[in-house]
Amino acid sequence: DLSLGAFEDIGGAATKARISDDGTRIVANVLDETDGTIKAGIFDNGNWTPLPPVPGAVPCGDLGVPFYTSVQDISGDGRTVVGLSYGAAGCYNATTRGFKWTQAGGTVALPKIDTIDQPGRANAVNFDGSVIVGWDQASTGLRRAVQWRNGTPSFIKIGTQSVGEALDVSRDGQYVVGAINSATSGEAWRYTPPTGVERLGLLPGQTGGVTNGISDDHEVITGYASGINVGIIGAAIWTSALRWTDLNQLFSSQGIN
Repeated sequence: DLSLGAFEDIGGAATKARISDDGTRIVANVLDETDGTIKAGIFDNGNWTPLPPVPGAVPCGDLGVPFYTSVQDISGDGRTVVGLSYGAAGCYNATTRGFKWTQAGGTVALPKIDTIDQPGRANAVNFDGSVIVGWDQASTGLRRAVQWRNGTPSFIKIGTQSVGEALDVSRDGQYVVGAINSATSGEAWRYTPPTGVERLGLLPGQTGGVTNGISDDHEVITGYASGINVGIIGAAIWTSALRWTDLNQLFSSQGIN
């Protein structure tokens, strides 16, 4: 409660948690006490409800406690949950997929495009659940950016090369941002279907990093930059006026310590 500065313990597992736009629904991984497994769960009206696993799935026990799913995001309207699901072969990569849950459709595995012996994951979903983004692993181990638009998957590429895994999508589903790889020569990027991948710039020494947050109006993107020779360069921010900018230097220029 921000007005009181108070915290409430609502349970759930100590992993990634996400909240709907109106604040009424929270998702996280929870322990299902009926079978002792970890599942994606929704906190609503004061209670946690574990979501059903993908039909036929077998939990993965490599982490100690058996996991069916690992939640990553909830749509702004609170109606769609996405993440990673283990499949019929448990921990085996060949059946590990991104998943989507809705009240109407239940929990379903998201389709992969190729290399079906490799895993995939859904990382983020837009407000109404129509656009999901994440990664589809190649046989080389490269996590390629993938988008599922109304259920249909496609890679995000610049030319013939896949950019790094998609990490966030704008509220309206029109812009995607993600991990930086050699496809953009180390530059930060954003993608929109009409025009494709746009390079956003790079900091001195940068060869990689991520863009992992985008504002509703598409005009502010956040992330960080890194370099093979220098390690983590630092937090970064992009706007159409600033371009890709070192956030610490921006703060310093504004007199913020």
